[in-house]
Amino acid sequence: MKATHSGGCQCRAVRFRIHGKPGEASVCYCRMCQKAVGNIFAALVAAPDDKLKWTRGKPAIFKSSDHAERGFCAKCGTPLFYNSLIHERINLTIGSLDHPEKFPPVMQMGTEARIAWFAGI
Repeated sequence: MKATHSGGCQCRAVRFRIHGKPGEASVCYCRMCQKAVGNIFAALVAAPDDKLKWTRGKPAIFKSSDHAERGFCAKCGTPLFYNSLIHERINLTIGSLDHPEKFPPVMQMGTEARIAWFAGI
């Protein structure tokens, strides 16, 4: 049996399950990700579209650019994903997973917008 990973929003109105192994985890420092998650970076892990199932509720969606949309819980506001409209995978927020410790980021993107003081903490 293939591994599954689950997650969802803070109020539990939206839940999801990934069937199989997700892709590599990353952090993105770009301004769009910073604004979308209200933080200095977004921690994301990719899952193929056909491996993700929404098991409770559905996320609200905001089209953040011509090539991307962001999913979140309309009830509590939890950011749930970044979805490139070009690729056939969705990038789930690692913090929305039930076991985020299983997804250590292995790459960084958008480093041109990384906040300088972050490295010195």
